[in-house]
Amino acid sequence: MWASTNFTRHLIFIFLLLAGCLIIVVSRTTARAPRQTPGDDEYVIPLVVVDGKSGFVEVGSACGNGFISLHKSLDGVEVCWQGGTYSPRVRRSIQAVLRGAIVIEDGPDVDGDGEVLRERTVFFYSRKDGRQAAAIFTTSPAYSGFSLIEGLSLEHVLSFERLYVRH
Repeated sequence: MWASTNFTRHLIFIFLLLAGCLIIVVSRTTARAPRQTPGDDEYVIPLVVVDGKSGFVEVGSACGNGFISLHKSLDGVEVCWQGGTYSPRVRRSIQAVLRGAIVIEDGPDVDGDGEVLRERTVFFYSRKDGRQAAAIFTTSPAYSGFSLIEGLSLEHVLSFERLYVRH
């Protein structure tokens, strides 16, 4: 009788051991899903590195008479990009900001023929919450448009421009 209870205990132990191994194998197999390729209708954000900063993920956007989109870098820094028609209202707003700003770079980008492609201003300014921010403001004479990229880090703003803004 003692032998049969000992045999039963061993049988239960082996059953539990096998069940545990099976659970581990199943959980590891399902955790490693096969690599999937995006469908034709899916948008994939490239994870590229520029100046040591990784790519950005869009976290929100809106459009109307222009556009605005909020992006977050993989290291957590937010960058806002907006643009639209360079109207007198936009001109007055940017001039008001630039009055109290520290301009780092200002001037035209020209092509090989001397044609002005865009006017570009890189600057620091104080936000309403008191924090220092960096921005790049560009205007395009050919399209009567503007683009403003801003964030708390000049490195991130410049990296965003290099990665996503067409020149």
